[in-house]
Amino acid sequence: GNLYKAIWGADLNYWGSNPNSYRSVYELKTNKDSNDYSAFILFLDSLNNISDSDFPCYMERNFEVNHYLKTLATEILIGHWDGHAFNKNNFYLYRQPSNGKFVFIEYDLDNTFGIDWFGVDWTDRNLNNWHESNRPLVERLLDVPYYKDVFNAYLDTLLTDLDTSSLGTVLENKQDLIKGAVLSDTYYRKDYGFQYADFLAALNDNYGAHVKTGLLEYLDERITSGQAQIQWIGNLEPPCDELPVEPERNLIKIVDFLGRETNFRTDIPLIFIYDDGTVEKIFTFKT
Repeated sequence: GNLYKAIWGADLNYWGSNPNSYRSVYELKTNKDSNDYSAFILFLDSLNNISDSDFPCYMERNFEVNHYLKTLATEILIGHWDGHAFNKNNFYLYRQPSNGKFVFIEYDLDNTFGIDWFGVDWTDRNLNNWHESNRPLVERLLDVPYYKDVFNAYLDTLLTDLDTSSLGTVLENKQDLIKGAVLSDTYYRKDYGFQYADFLAALNDNYGAHVKTGLLEYLDERITSGQAQIQWIGNLEPPCDELPVEPERNLIKIVDFLGRETNFRTDIPLIFIYDDGTVEKIFTFKT
């Protein structure tokens, strides 16, 4: 399938039918010989211009809606402002050959958990009005009451299931695992003047400057504020008479975030790759 890598400027607006208008912002990473942008441009045209009444069913047929709403909820809760919703940046769109649907895949999630360059307090920014304006994918989906409820259901689940005490233990173990490498890394101190002591304190203390909170401090504050921002509409029917039934799929392999094939493990992020071209990011805590 065609995989398009989006860099800064990727607001998913329709810029006309000329493929050259898109190439510098949405780079085709696969099937380069054919260099085909036709389905991608048609999707953007419909995303932006199809009528409100036809929009939900079109999106169900052409986009992995639930996957994106779950991704958006996660993006917002971890304060990933350098993604699509806020900074129109850092994502892929992959068109699955099995069903023709586009799937949204994020990358470059380093500016998260309280990192800030805008003077924004990401610990309490409103979950339902978190995105910047002129983002048709976010705006049009959340304008559909059913999708807004699904989005808030994902938010509620994440906020309820997040346990910073358990996560703190996991992160402390990871910190202990790599602290020797950090201590001996001669380049570490060249990033913003970080010292080894800053690394040791990173879970609970802010560094200052653009590091406004510790990792766990950020999550504690985000959970508290987020629980008061859930907006339920409730008792809504799906926007289409019949939502598409997902075909059966088989797991091909599991890889870590560096792309190395592995077996299922707890306490590390994994990517599950299926034979229909879909992927899932999985993180399972050890119980």
